[in-house]
Amino acid sequence: MKLVDGLIKEYAARGFTISREEAGEIAMEQPERVIVTRHPAAVAFIRRERPDFCEAPVMESATPADVRRRWVAGNVPLHLAALADMVIAVEFTGPPPRGGEYSLADMDAAGARLREYRVASVKPQTAESVRGDAELALGFFAGRKEK
Repeated sequence: MKLVDGLIKEYAARGFTISREEAGEIAMEQPERVIVTRHPAAVAFIRRERPDFCEAPVMESATPADVRRRWVAGNVPLHLAALADMVIAVEFTGPPPRGGEYSLADMDAAGARLREYRVASVKPQTAESVRGDAELALGFFAGRKEK
């Protein structure tokens, strides 16, 4: 129910109006959501800025099974981010709060914002692939004449 309300609010904030029925259909089609953070203020910030995360479970650390094919809000290592459908990272335009526990007001003062990412892992380079790239580049330059 909260997810439906959150979607209605999110659409309204973007200038659109949808019915409860439409929001319910959208909620059924969207990936599961999870929040990964150990900071209560970050949870409050994410839920304030993204009402569609209002019912998302919160965990302090995550496993591959926790994030695979889900929308993940919070800051997670790249190897986990690559498993998620989308990562919504908490970023700061100013120096982030450090040290002890911080508040929602501290986050706002530091310019907290959310940014969406899609992360993909790539095949690691081997000595052979690097050598092949170098040979290709050398062949390209060998064929060029200086003017």
